[in-house]
Amino acid sequence: MKRIVLLPLLLALPGLAGAEIYRSVDAQGRVTYSQTPPAGRPAEKVTPRVSPGNPGELEALQRQMNALDKERGEAAQKAAEQQAKASERDKACTEARARLILLAQNNPNRLMSRNDKGEMERWNTERHDEQRRQAEELAAENCGGS
Repeated sequence: MKRIVLLPLLLALPGLAGAEIYRSVDAQGRVTYSQTPPAGRPAEKVTPRVSPGNPGELEALQRQMNALDKERGEAAQKAAEQQAKASERDKACTEARARLILLAQNNPNRLMSRNDKGEMERWNTERHDEQRRQAEELAAENCGGS
């Protein structure tokens, strides 16, 4: 609750610091203050006196502002981390789906890969099924069940 009240006040302070204030007296002797000089009568520019206030209050406001800045920084960092994770999941999902399409379109005996010796060898049905199972697991894990 205090943050809700303090935030508008803190936001208003810079605007008030640059505002000009004019004091004028009308024909009936009433004193008025405004941000613009009145038309048709003299006005005097006034500089408001601002009391330094309680130093403890200023320190408390500074602590609250620092805490808010820290919270915002942590929230921004968390959002960036979540975005990076989502991007990694999207990439893994795309790769898993592409692999599933490749495996679905090709018979095991049409696919080849290099073995540990660097030689090309044709896949057998077991290797094809294992690769499909792994791609399905990756897709299930990273594609949100779709």
